[in-house]
This record gives sequence, C-alpha cells and structure tokens, in this order.
Amino acid sequence: MVRLAQAVQLAPAVGNVELPRTYVLPGDHLSVRLPAGTSTQSINSAKFTPATTHGYAVKAYTAPVVHANPAAIKSDVAPAE
Repeated sequence: MVRLAQAVQLAPAVGNVELPRTYVLPGDHLSVRLPAGTSTQSINSAKFTPATTHGYAVKAYTAPVVHANPAAIKSDVAPAE
C-alpha cells in the first residue's frame, strides 16, 4: 500500500486533480476527472506527494505521463448501449 495526498498536480499548467482516495494498492487503477477542456494529450507529468504511515507528507515524486496508442488500451468498462 502506498499512502499519498489526494491532490495530484498535472503539468504543464493543468493544475490539481483529486484522487478518489488517499492510498493505492498493488494492481490498483485509479481514475480522475480532468478540468473541462483539458486534453489528456496535453499532460506530460503528474506530481504525487507520498505520505508516511502516520500521514506526514514526504518529498514529492514527479512521474512522466506516457501516452499509449488508444487502440492498445484495454478497458474494463462496458461500452454504453
């Protein structure tokens, strides 16, 4: 389990989005809502702030965002009828 702040900073200049919870388990997939008018292709990094087991924030980690080929992405969400 990884504990972290609920806010994730997306760059460049998208701002913060909120995670649905303050922890991630191995194999988890979390989704966030982007601000209106934001293209996923415009995001190139995400800054996370991990927390200790006691809830104290530690050094932030910036992860690159890799844009996959949409045709290669598997979805576990059934298409709308």
